[in-house]
Amino acid sequence: MVPYIKICGLTRVADILFAAESGADALGFIAHPPSRRHLSPAKLETLLKEAKLPSSKTKVLVFTGADASGLSDYLNTGIDAVQFHSTSPPSPEDCLPPSIRAWRALRCPDEKSLLSQLAFPAEIFVFDTYTDGMIGGTGRKSDWDLASLAVKSSRKPVLLAGGIAESDIIPAMRSVSPYGFDVNSSLEDSPGIKNQDKIKSFFDFIRREF
Repeated sequence: MVPYIKICGLTRVADILFAAESGADALGFIAHPPSRRHLSPAKLETLLKEAKLPSSKTKVLVFTGADASGLSDYLNTGIDAVQFHSTSPPSPEDCLPPSIRAWRALRCPDEKSLLSQLAFPAEIFVFDTYTDGMIGGTGRKSDWDLASLAVKSSRKPVLLAGGIAESDIIPAMRSVSPYGFDVNSSLEDSPGIKNQDKIKSFFDFIRREF
C-alpha cells in the first residue's frame, strides 16, 4: 500500500505547488499565532487562490484552539478539512459546515488518553508527539508503541506524525502500520520554508519503495 502523505506547515505558494505536484495527498496550514508557520485567514485565502490546487488535494487547516473562537474566519479560505489539535477541541457539529471535514491530532501521554481521544468524530486521526505544555511542531519522534495501539484501536485512518523523515518510513510501516504520514520539519530549511530538494527526495523514495 502506498502511504497517504500530508505535507504540513506550508507558507509559500511555490512550496504548496511543488508539494502537490510531487505527490502530496494533503497540504497542511497552521493556525497558531505563536508558531513561525502561522497563517492568518487573509494570508491563507490568498495562498490557496494563487495555488489553485485540484480538488484531489485535501487542504487541511491545523487549528489549535480549545474552542471555536477564531475558527469561523478560516472557513471560507478554501480549506477542505480542519485538524483539531487541542487536547479538548470543540465539537465539529457545532463549528464546521457539512462541506468541511474534521480531522483530529492524537497527542496522548498514555493509553487511557488515547482511547478517549479516539472517540472524537474525525475522518482521519494524526498521531503526534506528546510534549507537556507544547502544541506540536517540535520535530521530536512520537511514541510508536502508542501509535501502533492507535492504529489497531481506531476505526478511522491514522497518520503518523512527529519528526517523520525519509529514513523513518520503512521502520514505521513495519512497526506501526499507519495509513500514512504527516511530514513537516524534516522537509524544511527553517520553520515554514520548505526545501524542494528534500521534498523531491522524499517522494522519489516513496515511489521507489512502494
